[in-house]
Amino acid sequence: MLYTPTTKRALLLCTTAHAGQTDKSGLPYLLHPVHLAEQMDTEDETCVALLHDTMEDCGLTPDDLRYAGMNEQVVAAIQLLTHQPGVPYLDYVRAIGASPLARRVKIADLLHNSDLSRIGQPTERDLARVEKYRKALDILGYRRYKVITLCGSTRFRAAFEEANKQLTLAGNIVISVGLYGHAGDGEVWEDADEDTLTATKLMLDDMHKRKIDMADEIFVINVGGYMGSSTRSEIAYAKAHNKPVRYLEPVS
Repeated sequence: MLYTPTTKRALLLCTTAHAGQTDKSGLPYLLHPVHLAEQMDTEDETCVALLHDTMEDCGLTPDDLRYAGMNEQVVAAIQLLTHQPGVPYLDYVRAIGASPLARRVKIADLLHNSDLSRIGQPTERDLARVEKYRKALDILGYRRYKVITLCGSTRFRAAFEEANKQLTLAGNIVISVGLYGHAGDGEVWEDADEDTLTATKLMLDDMHKRKIDMADEIFVINVGGYMGSSTRSEIAYAKAHNKPVRYLEPVS
């Protein structure tokens, strides 16, 4: 989270306003605005994220927000994010779309509220609510690109490059390898001593695990069915972290 004197005031007000409130799973409601705030980039976005529900759910007024040091842009965005009685939900969402500041926070809000793992045992009512949120995201012009990390032996450079191209054209964000140790980039290794080679390999292996952390799924380049020990380790890591695994070629 971005910490400034103003965001700290917003955090204190958020904590006080939501004291004793819980979400649909029984967890402290405070966790929700803090989760949104941690995704924001600017001071105004962070303040709006922390305080976005305080008027609607806690009874605060615009003057309360101003008294806490919030500027007029922040106050106006929170007012837009407050769903007034009698206003159809999708009309309320359309009005938010006119404000880049409110839109940024609302998209994060909708995505978090669409995460059914927060509930554990979703009902038909929960599923219907998520569908409503999907329509709201469409109105706000949000498109969620799937992130796919490529795994496999770097000897298959051409297959990596082709998979990267095809998956990108299919509308995915693709994370690939940075070096092809078995199919080029020889200048990186030719003058390195054994200790440097070992340290570099360990670093690259760890970096690829972090790339898997960033992904929604992994795509394994298993040309001819080949999957070496490093690739198998990456597959096991992905599965242990509940990442779907797809393969270039069928596996038995």
